[in-house]
Amino acid sequence: ARLVASDVFSSAHPFVELMLVVEQINLKSTDELVAFYKGLASAMRFVPTQTRIHRLVPALESGIVRSIGPDRRPEETRTMVSATLPVLSEIGSSMTGDEYRSFVVPAVLPLFTVRDRAVRMQLLERIEGLVKHMDAGTINGPVFEALLAGFADTAKILRELTLKSMLALAPKLNEKNLTERLCRALAKLQSDPEPSIRTNTTIFYGKIAPHLASGVRVRVVLPAFLKACKDPFPYARLAAVRATSACKQFYDPGLIVSKVLPTIVTLLLDPYGPVRDAAQDCITVLLEPVRVASEAMKKEEEARRAKHEADEAKRIAKEGPKIAEIQKAAPASSAESASPLKSLSGLKLGGAVKHVEKGALPPPSALGFKTPSDSAFWDAIEDEAPAAATGAAATQGGWDDEGWGGGDDLDGLDDEDLEDMPQAAAPAAAPAVATPPRPPAEKLGLKPPSFERRPTEGNSAKKSVAERRAEAAKKKDLSAKKLPVGIGGDEGWDW
Repeated sequence: ARLVASDVFSSAHPFVELMLVVEQINLKSTDELVAFYKGLASAMRFVPTQTRIHRLVPALESGIVRSIGPDRRPEETRTMVSATLPVLSEIGSSMTGDEYRSFVVPAVLPLFTVRDRAVRMQLLERIEGLVKHMDAGTINGPVFEALLAGFADTAKILRELTLKSMLALAPKLNEKNLTERLCRALAKLQSDPEPSIRTNTTIFYGKIAPHLASGVRVRVVLPAFLKACKDPFPYARLAAVRATSACKQFYDPGLIVSKVLPTIVTLLLDPYGPVRDAAQDCITVLLEPVRVASEAMKKEEEARRAKHEADEAKRIAKEGPKIAEIQKAAPASSAESASPLKSLSGLKLGGAVKHVEKGALPPPSALGFKTPSDSAFWDAIEDEAPAAATGAAATQGGWDDEGWGGGDDLDGLDDEDLEDMPQAAAPAAAPAVATPPRPPAEKLGLKPPSFERRPTEGNSAKKSVAERRAEAAKKKDLSAKKLPVGIGGDEGWDW
């Protein structure tokens, strides 16, 4: 009796009152439902977890479905969503993934189809908690399609909230939605007239960079950073420099040196002080991987040099005996090349080849040559010398050497005296050297040249001398004739 009389079974207890309303949820008006949903937050501590999942979530879903009907006014929809969405988010935070997908997701998904800006704004503000336990298929389907339209909204607050909400969706987006559709929308936001949206777009690029492929980061993210470094808004430039520094692990040293540093260096003299400081810090951070890459290249060069030296040492050790033999044989070969006579292997004399040994040259007499020491050599010379040459030499040898060098003895002589002076005899002509007769060409195996005229067109037969002379005379007579003046009675022609 005492238990029955307690407040647990009293209709005034919050839990009992809550359950009574849930049982009659379909009979309540919109205003009563809104008041009930707004009071759930304070009475939630009296409701067990399973009761929340199996009784309160269906009641909340029923109110949402009623509020988004085609016959409902936008004010009713906004009021109902603002009352139910916070309670759904609180209940869903304590659920497991399966429970959330089974109870909360069906209740929330209809809200993404509402085009009212107030409803969309409430969804975007709580998107992180709503999509926490959603699967990738649901996110890439109706959720992403509904949120993507927010990038083209004319209200700047909705464009900015849509951009921020994508941070919760990015890890679960597939490659097509992430690299193509989302990045295309972000590229348009970089040219947005609102400076804050351009700044947040640069920050967003830096946050989703880990989820992108390496090729997409180089093709999309880095150009976005470099473009934002030239933005007229100083905070956009500051965000670009800091994002570039935060994503340093995604750039290889060659890309840093060729593209990133040339753009960041220009910001060292930026008019805005924080941008200059951030640029200095960014350059310091980016030079670290460049320095590491330079040290690695230096070690690789030393390793290649050491390998080359080791290979050269092995080659020398392998070919050492051959090199030593070549070096020992080098002096002898150089001495042989210095004397051309020692390098002769044979001489062809009179059709016979006589071999000459190395280091020993045979005497000239053995080779058939006559030397001055032979008496026969001098006898041959005496026989060949002509007698006239001997007389001329004797005459030339009789010149008087006195007064030969001057011209004083010729002074005072006239032309007659010079003519009466005896003249020196002219030197005798040298005797003709008899040349041996040339053997006929047939004996040497040669074909004598032919001087016959080759037959040409119009001259198939050889003409006689008389015929050729007659033709020449005929041509001469024709050339001597002149054309008459005034052919046909015209006297004015001058030929």
